[in-house]
Amino acid sequence: GRSSPPATDGEDPPIGNGFDPTLSGREFWSSAVTEGGEVRPLVDGTRIRLTFTEEHLGASAGCNSMGGSYTIDGESPDSGTLRMQEISMTEMGCDGPRHAQDDWLIAFLQSSPTLQLAGDELTLSNSGITITLLDREIADPDRRLDGTEWIITGFIDDDAAMNIPVPRPGSLVFDTANSTLTGDDGCNRFGGPVEISDGSTGGPVAGDGELQFGPIEATQELCEEYIEYSERLYRVLESGQASYVIEGPNLTIIDRSGAGITLRAADA
Repeated sequence: GRSSPPATDGEDPPIGNGFDPTLSGREFWSSAVTEGGEVRPLVDGTRIRLTFTEEHLGASAGCNSMGGSYTIDGESPDSGTLRMQEISMTEMGCDGPRHAQDDWLIAFLQSSPTLQLAGDELTLSNSGITITLLDREIADPDRRLDGTEWIITGFIDDDAAMNIPVPRPGSLVFDTANSTLTGDDGCNRFGGPVEISDGSTGGPVAGDGELQFGPIEATQELCEEYIEYSERLYRVLESGQASYVIEGPNLTIIDRSGAGITLRAADA
C-alpha cells in the first residue's frame, strides 16, 4: 500500500505509548462531521471508522484501509492531542469521491487534532473540522445469530472477496433451540442440522464462534444463473466445520480451507 508523508510539526512523536485501555481494543463509527460549523456530507453509503490498539490506529472512510502508529499527548489517556507518524494505506480501486474522502481523512488525522473521549463518544477536532464518533457496539449493535434472516452478500476465496451477480440473493436462518439451519440459494430451498458455539470456549479462531454442519438437503430445481453461486455456498455449508464472526449487521462464515460467505442482516 502507499504511504503518506509523516507529520511535520516539530519532531516526530515516539512510537507506542502504552496507551490506556479506555481506547485500546475499541472501534468507533462517525455519527456527525462538521467543517466550518456546517455539516460536511460524506459520500453516500460511507462512514468514518477508527479502530485503536495500544500502539496502532486503523481508519477507513469507505474505500481503503489505512493506519499507523500513534501517541496521545495530554494529561489523561482519554483526552489530548492525537499524533500519528507515517500512515500506510491499501490501494483499492474506488471512484473519485471515495478516493478524495480517503485523502481528506489522512490529512485530518495527520493534522494533530485534539481528541476527547467521553464514555462511548469520541470527538476529534482541528482547523474547523470536528468528527464525532460512537463506539461501534452502540452505533450498530451486533445482531443475534439465532433467528435473524441473513442475506448473502458475497463469498470469500483465500482472503479475496468476490461477488457473483444473481437475480435474487440467497439467505440463511439459524435456529439454535432446534440446532437447525434453513435457507435458500436464490433457486432452491435447503436445510440441515448445525451445532453452534459462541466462541466462549474457544474455536478455530480465538473469540470466534464455531459452526458444526450436518448433512444439507436441498430441493433440486435447475437454475443455470445460480450454478457458481450455489457451488460456493454449498462448499462452505458442506465443509463440516466453520468459524463465524458477527460485527453489527454483518456475518462472516469461513471454513478451514479459507472459503467463506459474507452476509448482512435483512433488517439492516
